[in-house]
Parts: sequence; structure tokens; C-alpha cells
Amino acid sequence: MPSKTATTKKAATRKKATSTRKKTTTSAKKNTKDQRMVLGNPGELNTKIRQKAYEMYQQRGGWHGADMEDWLKAEREVKRTLTTA
Repeated sequence: MPSKTATTKKAATRKKATSTRKKTTTSAKKNTKDQRMVLGNPGELNTKIRQKAYEMYQQRGGWHGADMEDWLKAEREVKRTLTTA
């Protein structure tokens, strides 16, 4: 039969691990909620991608023919900044 002290230490360790887990889950939920605010609104996401793609077009000197490449690259960059924010 385990001693009372060993049982108390295990319970304290379990409680500490649970409270740490809750803090991590709370911050993860907040980040997910922030992402959904923008990612859940296709119009806002589309606007951000369009603006970034246009910036890339201007940086290339306004040369035509790479619009799809600009869009895809802008989409990756915008989504990356939203998910890391």
C-alpha cells in the first residue's frame, strides 16, 4: 500500500500538469478564434490577398503575365501571417 505522502505528491503533480494543460489550451483556442475571424470571412481574406498580389505586381515593375504566380505567393504569405499571429 502506498504511503500517504506518495499519494499526495502524485495528486499534486497531476493537478499541476492539468493546470498547465488548461493554460496551453486556452491560448491555442484564442489563436484559433483570431484566425477564424479573418479566415472565416472570405471577403476580407480575398481583399488582403489581392492587395498583396498587387504589391508584388508593382514590385515587378508592372510586367504582365505572372498574375497567377503573384496571387498564389500572396495567398501563402497572407495565410502564413494570419496563422502565426
